[in-house]
Amino acid sequence: MEDGFHQCPGGCGKGVPNNLLACAEDWRRLPSRIQKDILGTEKMSLLSDKRLAALRSANQWYLNNG
Repeated sequence: MEDGFHQCPGGCGKGVPNNLLACAEDWRRLPSRIQKDILGTEKMSLLSDKRLAALRSANQWYLNNG
């Protein structure tokens, strides 16, 4: 993956800019509650406990809902 991008955690294999969690299609698959948790922490430090918990929740959802 080129600099500034990571692989979409939704399993599609697309490259996603580092400032986004997932590609648009896989973002829409996330339950709205998880989307809101992530959006509510977007101004926080990436290492804040609340932001990390929101991102972990999304990644776990993707793992469970392939």
